[in-house]
Amino acid sequence: MISREQARQLRTELQKCTSIFRSNVIFTDTIPSTQDALLDIADSAPSGTIWLTHSQQAGRGRNGRVWLSPPGSLTFSVLIRPHMPPYRAGTLMMASAVSLYNVLCKYAPDTTIKWPNDIMVKGKVAGVVIDTAISDIIQWAVIGVGVNVSIDTSNMPGIDTISNHTKDASAYEILLGFLGEMSRCHKNMDSIQESYVGGCSTIGRMVHYGDVRGLATGIDKYGALMVQTKRGTERVVIS
Repeated sequence: MISREQARQLRTELQKCTSIFRSNVIFTDTIPSTQDALLDIADSAPSGTIWLTHSQQAGRGRNGRVWLSPPGSLTFSVLIRPHMPPYRAGTLMMASAVSLYNVLCKYAPDTTIKWPNDIMVKGKVAGVVIDTAISDIIQWAVIGVGVNVSIDTSNMPGIDTISNHTKDASAYEILLGFLGEMSRCHKNMDSIQESYVGGCSTIGRMVHYGDVRGLATGIDKYGALMVQTKRGTERVVIS
């Protein structure tokens, strides 16, 4: 949904600001997956690289799930080198989700975060997937973002689109907004948990993840879901 001309415009705009995404903007008209393409060059690409496409055919979500990208979708991936300890990987997930949540709230005030990384209004409107390379630190993280900006949801139960809630939905403005929000979150990682909890609709609901079943009571500072079960309070971590 992003055009080549908009990619050129993005390069110009990012050079004027203090965004962490200033290094490299890659655009392809069509591609199987921006996430896989950026993963292929993650070891050598500069931090802040953005891979954009007009059309993606083989996107994937968390745990290898299919990531549908019908016409009207915004799909892109970004690379950062956060220099964080591995145990804080969940903080990156929260920062990415909060960044997307903050942007989409401007279009649909009823937007919420469904733990760990889905953005919901009346149904799912967006999501985030993160791949990392970890040693003694998180060497790099590739963050994939998909947003249903103006898709046809008539045959897609459980899926929503931003254009159902506003006539002003702009893929380019959502992209630019996410990059700005992510830059701000990157500088304020210690406050991410509070922002995430404030937008999370999973808290207070009955949940079932693997053998953990119970009431979601909170999110810890590492992004784990706290669940009250018959066995006591248990942590569900992001896989």
